Amino acid sequence: MSKLKAFFAIDIFRRHHLLLLLTIGCAAALLMTGSVKIQGLWIIALMFEEKYGLPLWFMFFVGYAEVLGALSLFLKRWAIYGSLGLLVILTGASTFHLINDDPLELAGMAYGLTAAMVIIFVYHWADRSAEHDAGHAR
Repeated sequence: MSKLKAFFAIDIFRRHHLLLLLTIGCAAALLMTGSVKIQGLWIIALMFEEKYGLPLWFMFFVGYAEVLGALSLFLKRWAIYGSLGLLVILTGASTFHLINDDPLELAGMAYGLTAAMVIIFVYHWADRSAEHDAGHAR
């Protein structure tokens, strides 16, 4: 069990239940949206190319980044990097939705996930800072 605790972010989830709930919700949503992009669903491809003017390879890149980032949220060593990467992707998605004046039905998930990812990143950053400070106090 101690090897699992060292690999997964179990300790921080035990201390912060809100983080666990946000992480599960965001990971589920990002696994879904990322897998749709990886599958190359035609409506998403059309939106990326025609509406937003982005190349098709970028859709696949974002899809894989979302899936890998969602999985990394549960890994102790990688959670802070995954949440930061996802925060960049989600901020970009929210910005594109704002610029293109997309309706809330289309853009709402990006807005909500961006806000939740800010909270997730801050939790992991604060936890990493506390570990760092505790290591220097010894």
